[in-house]
Amino acid sequence: MNPQNSVFQLYMANLSEDTGDVLRRVDPDAAQQCWRDCVSMAEPIWKLGQRSGLVLLVRCNRRLAEAAGQRGDRRQALAYATQAMNVLEAAPQSGSRAVTAARAYGAMGLAYAGLSKSTAADPADRERAREWLEKTVASWHSAETDPGFASTHRKEMKEAEAALAALGAK
Repeated sequence: MNPQNSVFQLYMANLSEDTGDVLRRVDPDAAQQCWRDCVSMAEPIWKLGQRSGLVLLVRCNRRLAEAAGQRGDRRQALAYATQAMNVLEAAPQSGSRAVTAARAYGAMGLAYAGLSKSTAADPADRERAREWLEKTVASWHSAETDPGFASTHRKEMKEAEAALAALGAK
C-alpha cells in the first residue's frame, strides 16, 4: 500500500480523530497529538478537493480549540477555532454548508466556553461562547431539513445544545 495514497491518508486521519476521542479523558496530551495528526493528514486531502478532508479539518480543529480553551490557553484555543473558520470560508458554497458552518461556529463557541471556565477567563468569554453556540445550534437546526442529516449530525447538534445550556441563563 502506498502511504501517499489519499484513501490511506483519509483512513489514517479518521483513525487519528477516533483515537483522540478515545484518549480524551485518560490522556489529554495524547488525544491532542492525535487531533493535530488528523489535521496535518486531512489538509492535503481537502486540497485535493475531497470533502472528507474538509470535515476532518473542521472537526479536529474544533476538538483542539475546545481542549485548549479548557486548559486556559487562549492563544491556541482561538488559533484552532480560527483555523476551523478559515476552512469554512474557503469551502465551496454548496453542499451541506450548514453542517460545516455549525461545526466551525462550534469551534469558536467551545473555545470560548472552555476559556470562560478556566483560570485564563476573560469577563466577555461567557457571552462570546453563548453567541457562537447560538449560531452553532441555529445552523444545526437549519441543516436538519437536509436529506443527508444523519444521526451523527443529530448527536453533534445535541452536544452543542448541551454546551449552550451549560452556560446557564443570560
